[in-house]
Amino acid sequence: MVATGIDAGVLDPDQVKALRISDQELDACEFCSIGEAERRLSPRMWSRARAALAAHAAGRVAYLQDGRPFEQRVAGWGRDAGIRPTP
Repeated sequence: MVATGIDAGVLDPDQVKALRISDQELDACEFCSIGEAERRLSPRMWSRARAALAAHAAGRVAYLQDGRPFEQRVAGWGRDAGIRPTP
C-alpha cells in the first residue's frame, strides 16, 4: 500500500463549504487540531501524520515504511539501491 500526504495549503471558508466527498470509501471528513488527531488516529496512522507534520515544518519530504523513516527501517538498503533520503 502506498499512502501519500499532500499540503493543499490553507482553505478559505468558501472553499471549505464547497468540499464534497466523492469517494465511496469515505462517509465523512472533518478538520481537527493536532492534539485531537493524535487522540483519534490509530498509533500506526498517527506515526505517519506526526512524520508528515515534522517534514512540513522542516520544509522536507519524509519517506516512511511502516510509519518509520525508510532509512531506519532497512538500514543501508536504500543507499545500495541508489535511493537517497532527503538530507
